[in-house]
Amino acid sequence: MFWHDVTLGTFDPINKGVGLDYRNLFHDPILVETILAHEGTHYAISETTEFGQATHSLFKLQDSIVKIDPIEYENMLGIIYNSQIAVQEGFATLMELLRRKSKTSKAETLSWASQNLPLEYQRWVNPMLFVLDLSSSYRDQFTAKVSHLAMTTSIRRDIPKLNLLSDINKLRDYLDEDDNNPNKRLNLLVNTLSSRPWMCTKDNNTLLKESGLYVRESVTKPEIASFLTYLTSFTDNPYNFSETDIGDPVPDSRVFIDAFNNTFVANMNLDFTKNGVVIYDHNKYVIESKNFEAITAFPREGRPDLTDYLRRVSTDEPEVDIIGFTKTGTSFLTTTSKKKAKTLIESLDCPFFVRYGDFDNQKNTLFWMPDLKTPDFIVYRYPENLNRCLGEILKARPAQSFKHVHIGSSEGSPLQTLIVKSEGIKTFHVVNTYGNVKVGEIIKSIQAQSAIMSNDDINNLKTPINCFFSIWSGMGWKLDWVEILTSQQSET
Repeated sequence: MFWHDVTLGTFDPINKGVGLDYRNLFHDPILVETILAHEGTHYAISETTEFGQATHSLFKLQDSIVKIDPIEYENMLGIIYNSQIAVQEGFATLMELLRRKSKTSKAETLSWASQNLPLEYQRWVNPMLFVLDLSSSYRDQFTAKVSHLAMTTSIRRDIPKLNLLSDINKLRDYLDEDDNNPNKRLNLLVNTLSSRPWMCTKDNNTLLKESGLYVRESVTKPEIASFLTYLTSFTDNPYNFSETDIGDPVPDSRVFIDAFNNTFVANMNLDFTKNGVVIYDHNKYVIESKNFEAITAFPREGRPDLTDYLRRVSTDEPEVDIIGFTKTGTSFLTTTSKKKAKTLIESLDCPFFVRYGDFDNQKNTLFWMPDLKTPDFIVYRYPENLNRCLGEILKARPAQSFKHVHIGSSEGSPLQTLIVKSEGIKTFHVVNTYGNVKVGEIIKSIQAQSAIMSNDDINNLKTPINCFFSIWSGMGWKLDWVEILTSQQSET
């Protein structure tokens, strides 16, 4: 969700990750909960509805589509996205406001919405504000049915049947029809229920008919297989899907649990397109590196055509991507050879960090460059990944001891940070989380061999920990976050 040009939370329709922005949420526990309700609704709509699942597949394969002009395919995705935006953002905002009302009052909620929601979000949610006045029974029926029915079209049946990706105008005309367009379906459903809210207690077919919509048969597994076969036919790796390749739907009881498990807490406003400077000349990059407060690196991945372009504009083989962070907020990006990356990184005195998956916890080396110096810390998106890595460490070194610190972001806030360090090893592991549950599970898994870090232990790691909070959590460089946050250290 965007709020006054600041991102509070995100939902990634490709990887289905729910992101919460640490800096803009840590001080307001109610705002954290309501934004999670908003983004979790996107997850549920994407995971459980026909149009949501089609959107996921169409976006996920975007970089692999080679038999449709890239700009035309991008425009097709835009049409598909815009045809559901009122459902996605309107309904997610409604769930956000319902959560706020449960924590405050209707009057406070409406006042907050009018003062804080961007105008387009108000436009999407306003037709559904009557739901705030419904009884709990009617409200629950409304929230359980309406977004699902709005997004239950037959798009995965129709795309291959009508060859809709062959012509953008054909796709546009298809989505202009009321019954095929989630936004228009939502409008018809809301018009019915705003004047006759008791209709939400009726069965789905009755509600659809009363709203002027057709009753569609559910898309079958063979039809989903046909859709995926059709979609991959536009790639270099076509595949003939069969019914046995198609899994079963996620049970409704699992959806919000899965959304919670896919939630990560980070700097959702770290935008390299706005605050990043790309330097292809390695010598110039070395000069800029003298101002770096921290640096990260990872192996060059992604589209082969982009790698070919980098070979042409750079004098080096593009093997390693590097990002350097400065106190001004500007980041400097480059790509270079492994040899030059090693020389540069090891010449700098600032903290060096890597992402989960790049570090071999058994050998204490990077998978992709074992001879590079070990990082100061490893950042994890999800606590499950940290728990898994600690298990790998104990499997390799059963007697390994640890020290850990559990830090709450502010009083009453569910945003937490856990830092774990293996005794005798330079690198520490760090993850932000929503709530204490996952943190507790990790600490329990190492409790017999771990002690709480003392203030001296934490201060010995002050520079890299401050870098983590400044960069990954988006807190900036002006304050000493170790000093501030350890004053609220949880007793675990």
